[in-house]
Amino acid sequence: MMQAPKTWVIVADNNQAKIYEIEKLPHLKEIHYFIHPESRLHNQDLSSTRPGYNAQSGGVRGHSYQQQTDPKDVEIEKFASSLAQILEKHFEKNDFEAIYLLCDPSFLGVLRKKLSVNLTSSIKHEIAKNVVTLDTKSLGEYIVNYLNK
Repeated sequence: MMQAPKTWVIVADNNQAKIYEIEKLPHLKEIHYFIHPESRLHNQDLSSTRPGYNAQSGGVRGHSYQQQTDPKDVEIEKFASSLAQILEKHFEKNDFEAIYLLCDPSFLGVLRKKLSVNLTSSIKHEIAKNVVTLDTKSLGEYIVNYLNK
C-alpha cells in the first residue's frame, strides 16, 4: 500500500516559527519550534551606536547620518535565512515532500526569497496570514476550513 506523502505545515511571523507534521487533517503534530528574540527588539536595542552627526561650519546646523538598513529588518532577514536553511536540510533528507506555508504577510515575502527553487516547488498551499498563536487543534481546523473553501 502506498503511503501518503509526508506534509509539513510551517507557521511563522517575524520572530517565531512552528513546524507541524500533518498526521491526518485536522490532526497535526508539532515537531519544531523556533524563536528569534532579536526580531522583537527595538532598533535602538539592536544598534550599538546612535546615528552620527554632521556639524556644519559657520554655526549652521548639520544633519544626522541615518543607517542605510533598519537593524530590525536585518534580524528578520537573518531569521528567514535560518528557517529556510533548516527547511532545505530537512527537504534534502526527505523528511517531507510537501509543505503548507502560513506566514504573516510581511514575513512570507522575506522567507519566499530565501527558499530554493526545489523547496519552492514543494509548496502546496501558501496562506498570507499570521496564525502562529493558534493552538494545534485550532490550526488544524483552520487549515481544513481553508482547503474546503
